[in-house]
Amino acid sequence: DTVSVAAIQAELDAAGANAISGSGSTEVYVPRGSATGSLAVPSGVRLIMSEQFTMTTPGTAFGAGISMVGTEGASTDLTADASKYGKVVAVTSTTGFAVGNWVMIRDNDYVNGGVAPNLELAKIISISSLNVTLDRGLFTDYTVANGARMVLVTPCEKARIEGGVIQVPTGVSTGGGILFDLAVGARVDGTKVYGMSDLAGFALRRSQAVALEDCYVADGQDQTSVAGKAYGYAVYDGSSDVYLTRCDQYNLRESPV
Repeated sequence: DTVSVAAIQAELDAAGANAISGSGSTEVYVPRGSATGSLAVPSGVRLIMSEQFTMTTPGTAFGAGISMVGTEGASTDLTADASKYGKVVAVTSTTGFAVGNWVMIRDNDYVNGGVAPNLELAKIISISSLNVTLDRGLFTDYTVANGARMVLVTPCEKARIEGGVIQVPTGVSTGGGILFDLAVGARVDGTKVYGMSDLAGFALRRSQAVALEDCYVADGQDQTSVAGKAYGYAVYDGSSDVYLTRCDQYNLRESPV
């Protein structure tokens, strides 16, 4: 049976509103069948797909067949270098920031051969004048000379996906599986992704505390090589605390971390 992607997304949006209000169901179940398109799972929502449900994705930005994506807000420059392991950052302005907010600390220093930006997520635990204290020490140094700044983040928090199959059609180079971007506390269980070309089955960027369990990704489109042309599990752009349990891949290029 063909399932309407628009109808599924409408249910997900309604469940997201319920998660915010604290009233009503936050679960969406998709029965066996097929659909074509892409979905976005809001914070606090659990998407449960039948193992006999296959979603064919036409290919979207960052290869998101299904996405769990947060948003950026206000930004303020750092007025002093922030050191590795330090918890306090000095900023130009704290307007728009509050205790309990998630923030992204970043600068324009690109690491790993110029591919990955210098950034990480943290939570504000106190604000004193123009000094902001974070909930943990920084992973690395951030310098004013490299444009260090603090960005307000509204993450996609505690979203969950279970089951289902994501299929990327042959010839679609921008197709991928599941994208986590500015996601915190997300989880995926038992989802399978097939047929990527240049992108990943599971792509994690700018995310924290993400768990993947019993997932599978396979069959890159370059069938002329031992390792097919695609990535399995890609963890990059400052993502941290990512846990993979009993996850496997087959006929892919690699899983870059």
